[in-house]
Amino acid sequence: MKIVGNLGARLIRMKLNKQIVSKQYTVYDIDKAKTLYDIKKYTCRQLSMMKQENIRVAIKKNMIPLNELKDFSQKKCGYCFEYFIRCGFCYTCPISKKIGRDCVSNPYYRKMESSGRKTTFARYHEAWCRELGIWNEKWT
Repeated sequence: MKIVGNLGARLIRMKLNKQIVSKQYTVYDIDKAKTLYDIKKYTCRQLSMMKQENIRVAIKKNMIPLNELKDFSQKKCGYCFEYFIRCGFCYTCPISKKIGRDCVSNPYYRKMESSGRKTTFARYHEAWCRELGIWNEKWT
C-alpha cells in the first residue's frame, strides 16, 4: 500500500509513545502512566496527549480491534490522576471547567463508546478530543 501526500508522511512519523505501553497493554498502561505522573516525569497534560495519540496511532495502523480501543479510551488519563483520583472531583479539572461538564458526560464520548465501526469511533474520538482541547492537528 502506497501512501501519498502530506498525510502519508505524517502517518509514517506517528509512533506509539512507548513510555506508557506494556506487553499486556499495547496502547495504554494506566499503571505505568500513573507511576510516571507520580515521579513527576510527565505532566497531566502530557500523559493525556500521549494516551490520545496512542489511540490515534492504533486506529490509523489498524493495530487492535474496536472493543480494545473502547476499553483503552475509558481508562483514566493524566488529568484524572491529578484532579479525580487525588481529590475525587471532576469539576476541579480544567477540562470540566472549560466544557461545563465532566468528560464522560460529553455526547461525543457516549457516541464514541456506542459506535460499531472503527471509522465511526475515530470520527467521534476526534470530535471529543477537539471539544476537550486535547487534539493535535498532526493526528488527522
